[in-house]
Amino acid sequence: MLPHSPNLAELGAVVWDPNLGLVPGWPNLALTTLLGLAVLLSRRDRRPGAMDVLCLLLAGAALLFLFTQPGNMNHGGTRGMSRYALWLAPLALPCLAALSRGGRVERFLLAGLAAVSLAYGLGDYHPRMAERYLTPTPVAEWIWTHVPGLDRPLPEVFAERAWGFPPLGRVPASTPACEKALLMGDGTPVGRWPLPCAPAEKPLPCRAPGVFCYAHPVPGGYSFARGPAQPTFLDPLSPRWYWSGQPSPELVHQLAGVPWKELSIVAPADEGVFFPRREGAGRIQLRTAPGAYVAWFDSPRRPGAWVSPAVREPSEAVLLDPHRGEGISHIELQPVSERRVELPAGRALLLVVKALDRRP
Repeated sequence: MLPHSPNLAELGAVVWDPNLGLVPGWPNLALTTLLGLAVLLSRRDRRPGAMDVLCLLLAGAALLFLFTQPGNMNHGGTRGMSRYALWLAPLALPCLAALSRGGRVERFLLAGLAAVSLAYGLGDYHPRMAERYLTPTPVAEWIWTHVPGLDRPLPEVFAERAWGFPPLGRVPASTPACEKALLMGDGTPVGRWPLPCAPAEKPLPCRAPGVFCYAHPVPGGYSFARGPAQPTFLDPLSPRWYWSGQPSPELVHQLAGVPWKELSIVAPADEGVFFPRREGAGRIQLRTAPGAYVAWFDSPRRPGAWVSPAVREPSEAVLLDPHRGEGISHIELQPVSERRVELPAGRALLLVVKALDRRP
């Protein structure tokens, strides 16, 4: 628990957030509740007393406050909405009771919406279905890729679900095609950007250390929107897997062609499959997907360090300085021949190896 005074985004996340919220996750309940509320308000003899309403509101407010205090809002164990969101469902009982005591039309609507909820729950919430907290829900994914400015989720929620692979919960993060990106200010004009995105200067409010901002591509650059603060999201700035500077359009295009969503971590014991020979390269963080792999080098290297990437089809290897956004070398690789990639000493390096695009 991390006691703090929550903001509106934290309080409302379990209500309306497209990943965590009760309303997007159980829309039939929300609709039924509204219908029941309309019945209560339209019939004076069925209206609850003032004390009943006050107790209900106080219970809801207390629950919303308590949900913001744990150190992890984007927890697992569910297929979508937060398990805390389910704690709010009993608050709808007075409205559901009003429908059940209504006329034939009200009872028919209640039964129909209950049947729809049951059918939906059996399909998506069956026990055999895996939990889903490292990927966005279908609703959130559509919003992030089609109307990204419509949603400004809690940083923890976006960072963990947009990454989709370790390291989790780090900033910067973005959707695979950079339709929506989460940045954090570090006092510099450009700062750290997700690898699928083209770095650009941020507006002054987004440069302040610790400030979260969302970036959405628009013709000629990005639009920026301040992200909500989240005191329980501690130390989120990623020390790796980001870039900065002013890269060339060609370099941006090359990184955009990497299947970031499919990348998975490679165990250190398996690194020899990708680099059968290397010299003085230091520790490597490696991730792979069909037709591509990327390696991050940030440990001390000896002068003259090199690696020999292995490929199964004609490929290209692009070595770049991620902190400056500068390309260092670009070579073609063949399965039957060995080529070395020289690794300059004294700075972080990112190596991207991906199959050549032979399409005309």
